[in-house]
Amino acid sequence: MSNKIARRLIPVASALFVVAFFLFAALWVNGNFPVPIALSIAIVFGTGTYLAMAKGSSGKA
Repeated sequence: MSNKIARRLIPVASALFVVAFFLFAALWVNGNFPVPIALSIAIVFGTGTYLAMAKGSSGKA
């Protein structure tokens, strides 16, 4: 059971970090970025990071 949790925890944590970092950079550092656009881009970046790091989609090109 712990192996399944560890296998999913790293991609989820990475995706959440990417989302948080993008929102920090877009909203606080930039300051004039529209919030709805920043949220939509952050969701896309987080989803892409998760899918890129998930076991089933990496390394099978």
